[in-house]
This record gives sequence, C-alpha cells and structure tokens, in this order.
Amino acid sequence: MNTNWLIEKITKNWLAKVVCFGLALFIYIFRQVSLLDKKTFTVPLSVISSGAVVPSSDYPNYVKVTVRAKTEDVASIVPSEVKASLNLDAYTEDGIYTVPVSVKLSSVLLLMDPVEVIVKPENVELKIEEKSVSYIPLKAVFSGEPEHGYAVKATEISPSTVKVIGPKSMLERTKQIYTQKVNVKGAKTDFSVETDIDNINTLLTVVTESDFKVTVEIEPEMMESDFKDIVPKVMTLDPRFVISGEVPAVSFRLSGTVPMLEKFSLSDSSVQLDCSSVNAAGSYDLPVLFFVPSSVTVKEKSADMLKVIFEEKQVDVEAPAGNSAVTGSVNNEAVPEAGGAPSGQYTEAAE
Repeated sequence: MNTNWLIEKITKNWLAKVVCFGLALFIYIFRQVSLLDKKTFTVPLSVISSGAVVPSSDYPNYVKVTVRAKTEDVASIVPSEVKASLNLDAYTEDGIYTVPVSVKLSSVLLLMDPVEVIVKPENVELKIEEKSVSYIPLKAVFSGEPEHGYAVKATEISPSTVKVIGPKSMLERTKQIYTQKVNVKGAKTDFSVETDIDNINTLLTVVTESDFKVTVEIEPEMMESDFKDIVPKVMTLDPRFVISGEVPAVSFRLSGTVPMLEKFSLSDSSVQLDCSSVNAAGSYDLPVLFFVPSSVTVKEKSADMLKVIFEEKQVDVEAPAGNSAVTGSVNNEAVPEAGGAPSGQYTEAAE
C-alpha cells in the first residue's frame, strides 16, 4: 500500500515536476558555466609514426586549443601543459585518411575540476605512405664571397652522407641534403668548420648521430693579360756592332693568378733580345727572352725569334783621340742568369 501511495505521489502532476526538474538542471548548468573562464592558445601539432607509415602530405604545424576552467585556475594554465598529436600507428596501408587530433593534458590540468578542452581542427585529412630509410649525400651551402681573386676550389664533408627517414617516393626523389650556410666571406686560405643540417622538408626526418665538419679549399683565381707591341731590350751586343733599323716588336699573353697578375707590371727588362751570338755584320734570327715571376706563364707569343740586321759601328777618324763618333745605340748589359735554360723564357722572383 505504501508503494502504491509513493507511485501515486510521484506521478501526480508529473508534467509540472518534469518541467521544474529541467529548469533546476538548466539553472545549475548555467551557474556552473558562468563560474568558468576560458583561455585560447596555439600548440605545436606533432606526428607519431612509429609504425609502418609516415605522412606524405603537408599538415598544420599548429592547432588552436581552448581550455575552460574556474577563473582562478585558468590564470595558471600555460600552453606547454597541452600536447597535440596525430597518431598514425594504427594505419598500415598507403592512402588518404581523416586522422583525429589527440590531446594530452598535463597532470596539473587533469587535477582541475571542472575543466574542458576544445581543439580545432578536431580532425586532419592526411595522406600517408610507406616509411622508408635512405642514406643521402650531403652538400655544403655557402654564404658570402672569398677574398678578391680567390674562389672555393673544393669542399669535403665528414660524414659525407646522412640517414633520412620519410615517405618512400619522396626519398627516391631526394638526391641531396644541404648543410646550414657556411660563411666564406673574405676567405683566402683553407679552413674547417662544424655545421648542422638545414632540413627544410618537414616530411623528412634526418637522423644525426654526430657533428658535421665542412672543410673548404680556397685557391687563387686564374686570369690572363695581353701585352701588345712590346719592343725587346737589346742585351749582350758586341760594342763593335749596331742594329740597322728598328728592333721588331712582339705581342704576348701572360697567364697567372689574379693576386699575382694584378700586382705585376712590365718593366723595360721584362722582354729582352739576346744578341750574344752576333760576331759579324749581317742578318740574325735572335731569341726573345721573357723575365716574369715563376708563377706566371707566357702564352701566345707572336714570335720566339726575331730577325735583326747588324752592321759594324762606323768610327770618325778625324775626331780627337778618345772621342770617336759612333752611330747606333746599344745596351751592353749582360743577360740575367737563368739556369742555362735554352727555351727563350726566363723567370724572376715575384715582388
């Protein structure tokens, strides 16, 4: 009888009771919500891919996270207490999937009551592909320019390859991995420097097991300089003879390093005509000798031998003794020693 009475009491005016209960619940929830505050920030979005596949398309680097909690709790929340990730361990085949964004809260947030976390976007459409591993050669990247007249001759990187993990098709297309920029500004000697990898492709993971050392070889640049119509200086001519007419001119090209040739200037003794073989009047083919720094090469000479006519010096018999008049002009300096080389090209030390 008591049970029937209780049921009758509950069901009496049941519609009004349900409405009152709903209103009470609404007021309670509204009260709780009005006591909550929120904080919104962005957190990095990472990918967990310890299985057989990896992402092969771009995905958001960050997601927006909104945390609702009591006002006094919200003030203490920092972005580092929320971790967002895409977990691909459950996927085994290539394809395009809608992957939910997983959120991991710190122990501090888990102890808050109440707390609500909303992440946007909640899902990310992602193309995934079979994971592959490859060892790819490294290439050094430079910034700046060496000292004027110098250039980078060669580079060596140790280790020369790096382990890379990523989508199979992408690794097949990747031929080189680049280092961070190595500064060669003003360099004119070889040097070595430690550097790191400049991995601009976020879909590839570079596994670095040691530091990378770049050795740069610097060498002087080469240049050429032309000299036109240079009259050789007459050397070692017997004073009994003079040249009939003019000494023919020669043209030639010098090849050497930029620092050397830019400092080099042609002197009146740089090109000489060896007249040591002249022992009688007549026509002679005489060798042209070049005196340039040892690091400079004479190229494209217009002539190795010059034809010159000599005649005996005329003496004025009526002139007072000791003041004989002569015709012609000659320099009787000796040819600088050149180790006896018969090639017609001599070198002298650079300045």
